[in-house]
Amino acid sequence: MESLGSIHPFVDGNKPVSFTLTDVLLRANGYFLDVDSLAAHRFITEAMERKELRFPQIREWIRSIVKPIED
Repeated sequence: MESLGSIHPFVDGNKPVSFTLTDVLLRANGYFLDVDSLAAHRFITEAMERKELRFPQIREWIRSIVKPIED
């Protein structure tokens, strides 16, 4: 999330791709992000505006919303 959201590798869609890839990787490991799209967009956008989309902030945010996938 940090790299894709910060270095802008794509012309457009960096924030949604960074969120989606993070969720996909978590799901591959038995977890998912339990957050609505508006809240996720707000977190990423505001963190980028403050230049604070860094691993420690992302980790704490993910810890606050991650849930295990129930079998």
